[in-house]
Amino acid sequence: MTDNKLVSKDDCGVFAVLKKKHSSKIPNQIAVDGIECVRFRGSKFGAGFASFNIENSNKDFLLSIFVENENTFDEIKTILSDHGFTIGNIKSQTIAASELSLDISLIISTDNSEKLSQVVNEINYKFSTPNYRARIYSSGNYVNVYKDIGYPSDVASSTGLITSDTVADLWIAHTRQPTNSPGSSAIWCHPFSNVNAAIVHNGDISSFGSNINFLNYRGVTNLVGTDSEVVAFIVDYLARIENLSMNDIGLILSNPYDRFLYRLGSDKTKYIRDLLYRYRGAELDGPFTIFIGYSDGNDVYLLAVIDRSKFRPVVIGEDDDCIYMASEECQIRMLSPKANIWTPQPGRFVLASMNQGIIESGRDSDTIDSISSDLIQIENSHDISQNIIDSNGLSSYELNTNIKSILSDGPKQVNLMNVRGQRYLGVNLPKDTELNIYGTPGNCLANFNKGTNINVYGSAEDNVADTMYEGKITIHGNTRDVIGYALQGGKIFIRGNVGNRAFILMREYEESRPVVIVGNRADDYFGEYMAGGLALVLGIDSLDSAEPEQLVGNFLATGMLRGLIYVRGKVNADSIGLKPPKEDIINYLSYLNYKGVIDTDLFEQLSSASDINLNFLKSKLSDDAFNSVKKLFSSKYSVNLDIEYRKLDSSDLELLIPYLNEFVSDFDISDDVLNKLLSSEYTIVRSIDKSKDSKTPKVTIVEE
Repeated sequence: MTDNKLVSKDDCGVFAVLKKKHSSKIPNQIAVDGIECVRFRGSKFGAGFASFNIENSNKDFLLSIFVENENTFDEIKTILSDHGFTIGNIKSQTIAASELSLDISLIISTDNSEKLSQVVNEINYKFSTPNYRARIYSSGNYVNVYKDIGYPSDVASSTGLITSDTVADLWIAHTRQPTNSPGSSAIWCHPFSNVNAAIVHNGDISSFGSNINFLNYRGVTNLVGTDSEVVAFIVDYLARIENLSMNDIGLILSNPYDRFLYRLGSDKTKYIRDLLYRYRGAELDGPFTIFIGYSDGNDVYLLAVIDRSKFRPVVIGEDDDCIYMASEECQIRMLSPKANIWTPQPGRFVLASMNQGIIESGRDSDTIDSISSDLIQIENSHDISQNIIDSNGLSSYELNTNIKSILSDGPKQVNLMNVRGQRYLGVNLPKDTELNIYGTPGNCLANFNKGTNINVYGSAEDNVADTMYEGKITIHGNTRDVIGYALQGGKIFIRGNVGNRAFILMREYEESRPVVIVGNRADDYFGEYMAGGLALVLGIDSLDSAEPEQLVGNFLATGMLRGLIYVRGKVNADSIGLKPPKEDIINYLSYLNYKGVIDTDLFEQLSSASDINLNFLKSKLSDDAFNSVKKLFSSKYSVNLDIEYRKLDSSDLELLIPYLNEFVSDFDISDDVLNKLLSSEYTIVRSIDKSKDSKTPKVTIVEE
């Protein structure tokens, strides 16, 4: 499915697929289909693929080189020969789309990868000024890179990939030019590679300067100037030179928040802190999703690194044969309809290998999102006989045009079959119409909804129901990030989970009050800057768990001004709102010590604590001192909240029962489950504001 009629203004598209040890190698067409599925995320200025095969001879290094002409290539051969390298098979082809029009591959047999890496760096430096005359863009013995100017299918054709019988243990792929690329030469296209590491990247690396310094101090003197390329060289250095595990490399690159480290225990926290200090300059910052392939000759690794606020989309999938990573769920679902698919938490990494499978899931618990085979096949049990559109092969534009054409003829209901990531479904449809979606709708489902009822028999991607003000959306699977942005009316029911930034800026006006219910869990920033409405997080699938996990991530209700949130179970106080920086708290405590409000022993005890939160301060300070320091925890980001942990009372039940009855009916949930929900304890959050939602203002600190 492609979207030729849409002009892309989106982020890059990335994709990766790794075989499991028992499985057959992955054909090249899988990689092409997986990235071409999100062609609309790319542009005509660049795309590429990297393949990894573990059984290649560990002495035969494949050098792939872009050069301007044969004379330049002769100069490169001379340099290699002068350093004692014997040149093997040579293959040359023309790539007319690029300024460097020759793409040449040659074999170097050596057991000294360090010397070869130094010579490659020397060659790249020599031929980069004043203008690029050549570039060795791949130099590994387990990896091969194919890249050029164009969309993914164009590049697969121009590089000869699609006409070959190439198979691999791991594929990574990318569409769209990288940051800082002029888009005129294939040297600036993804993937970027050094020795046996290759990466694809969506986003920006704001730590680019310190990353460059890290590499320069270690002898890397020439890069093409994009922020992405540094990651490939850092991974190669940490793995090949420093012999770090891929797990440690994931920790360094993801650069986790302190709040994550504190929860690991003192020994693990100290180890990570020492690791991050030792390799300072290698840590990444900025909005990014990065897929990294690496092989050490014994195993093939796939590593996904996610920025600390998860500003770029990423989903992970697994079936019996493969592990998948992608920008959008439709990329995985198209290839593996029954795969388990989940989203990693912000600031985490996901690590898998061919021999070991999933090593790190990117989540605190082993519980992952899944979609049952019954749900995927649910259309077989529905009586669907008319107003059917087979979405397979249709672009977003074509599908939306067909929907509006049917509704313009009078029917009030349309059934969409085989939906595979098409966008903008349910936008600007007539009020009181109904859309039944079987499959995976893409981004921007039901944006600005003004009264359409939408049923999704599957999971939905990002940006569902932006600024919706009327209607109802019922999703039988999961939703990803930024659902219900600026929601101001209607109802949204999700049977599964929601991702980051769900229902931020949700608001109400007069009698228009949005209601949202999440059946399982939510990730970070749930209800951020919420200004009205009712939100529930129920955790249905963990109702009978002996050790239930917290149902929301960090920064719950940050900046909340109005409205009401119910989360079943206890929520750690440190996960609610946004805590001020530790340095600010210590400085304020130092002032209180100077003024004699607290003594020096107490100040030293408080300032040396690993985590200074309101609960901790309340247990240590006098009422006057606590009320003084508590002001730090109230700002434009972190307002005073009324937080209670208790069972539902009569007023809660009067408010919630009608919506819960509707929710369990929509998803065919038993009365037994409903009764357990009604008898559970909840963390209840509202702002301290005299509004129609507020009871007597008070702060009840949730005990740890």
